[in-house]
Amino acid sequence: MFWLERIRRGFLWALESSENLCAALGSILVFGITIWIMVDISSRTFLGRAVGGSYETGGLVMVSIIFLGLAAVQAQGKHIEIPLLVDRLPHRIQKIISLVTLLTGLIFFSFIAILTFSVTIQAYQQAWSVFGVALIPKWPAYAAITLGSFLLCLRYVVQLVTKVIR
Repeated sequence: MFWLERIRRGFLWALESSENLCAALGSILVFGITIWIMVDISSRTFLGRAVGGSYETGGLVMVSIIFLGLAAVQAQGKHIEIPLLVDRLPHRIQKIISLVTLLTGLIFFSFIAILTFSVTIQAYQQAWSVFGVALIPKWPAYAAITLGSFLLCLRYVVQLVTKVIR
């Protein structure tokens, strides 16, 4: 059983490290999009024209930021909750609601991860891009959706197993 515990610890370490790395990457993207917006606003103010592709690039980056942070937020228990209602229910009902919620999230984000994986491959192979200052590839945003959804699914599995065992 010792080897099983080592595998569990290694898996949890790898998952937490991946979640933290993606959250850090999302934070860097927030900084980058902030700079991009400042440049775009300055360009509009002083030059009378926007930086090309700002709207499209901003959308791709914002989607990436959101999905890269989902698993880390779930791991920390920081997603939106309604404790006013749920805390008043019996413990057994709270546990059932929690299990149903985790299972629903797992199913939903599994679909997202599976569907966007093929789109990511297609976007990469066909060089989908948006025009901005230069051609900006779309596949990194799709990859962020896939990666974030996959990590969130793994986190849901860990939390489901933990809830069932307790």
